[in-house]
Amino acid sequence: MITNIIVIISLPFLAPSDFDSSLSIEVLTQKLGSESELDHAIARQLLPYKHPLEVLPKILPYLSSQNADIKGTAKNILLDLSNECKRWGDDVRKRFCEILIHSFSNENLPSSGKEDILKALIFAVNDDIDLLPLKSFLFTEEWGEKVRCALVECNTRSAKQVLCSSLSEGDDSKKVDILLGLYQLKDIPCEETIVEFLSSTNPAVKSTACLVLSNYSSPYYAEKVFDLCISQPENSEFYAQNWDNLLRITENIVKAGGNWDYAMDMFKKIVTYSKYHPVIISAIVNIGRYGDDSSAEFLSSLVSKSEGDIRKTALYALTLIQNEGVVQHALEACNYLSLEEQALLLPVLIKGMVSENKEIVQNILKTPS
Repeated sequence: MITNIIVIISLPFLAPSDFDSSLSIEVLTQKLGSESELDHAIARQLLPYKHPLEVLPKILPYLSSQNADIKGTAKNILLDLSNECKRWGDDVRKRFCEILIHSFSNENLPSSGKEDILKALIFAVNDDIDLLPLKSFLFTEEWGEKVRCALVECNTRSAKQVLCSSLSEGDDSKKVDILLGLYQLKDIPCEETIVEFLSSTNPAVKSTACLVLSNYSSPYYAEKVFDLCISQPENSEFYAQNWDNLLRITENIVKAGGNWDYAMDMFKKIVTYSKYHPVIISAIVNIGRYGDDSSAEFLSSLVSKSEGDIRKTALYALTLIQNEGVVQHALEACNYLSLEEQALLLPVLIKGMVSENKEIVQNILKTPS
């Protein structure tokens, strides 16, 4: 009887560096430029393992190729190199980025190739890379938005400095664009400059400056934005946005701690002065969420003076306050509230369940639906 014997031969895993030593950068680059898709695949797999500074100048011209497969392969190699260059040390990484930035200025490179370079730069850049040469492109029609977005994604010290320094140049429309970019970043080095834009004659610039400041938790910024909010007519274009940004700053302040009294006072000012309903509702809820007995007094007064959603929200906010003093405010409110409105205060009334409020609770619970 013949028995089939299956022999399994185990081969050691071979990394690309084990077998590509015989293929020089020149040979692999030639394969990249050939008409063979197989050659392109070989170049794609092996070139990223070569020294980035030796490969980069060789592949950049192929970003202009009319052959879609060659161009796409060159792009993928470039993106791989932008990650691999980090392993070769800071000096190599820095020089790699400098070559990319210089190449971006090449007028002969097509737009698609420049976009590939920006993508690669985002992967490779760190705080040691000077991005100032990109600044001039912020003011061009073709590249302004793309470079701004790239700088935001880079999110390095230099990227923030380039954006900040650009605020003093360009028209109001460009200032708005750059401010929108800075809004997406944290710890920018030009907060005081942003505050100055609150005095701009352009409403869009002022509102976008408010938006940037809404990332922070400074009572000084809140006060400046509040002054802007109360100075604008209710029908102005950015009325709602500015009040919303003030609310966000105030929320940041109370969460950061240390300025609780100021934050609670600002929430109350928002309720008192704003005509933008969603912001008023949010401020009322925040007064309950972060408030104490003094806040309960404000909310109780609001309940007595308001109606509709404002009253219901104030009642809900009262139930969020944890201090025992809120029970007395709830009892007083029940003297003029409907049973349906009293039901909104059940979480507070049930807390004590003493003789004063037991009857109210029982009356609410036995009311037929």
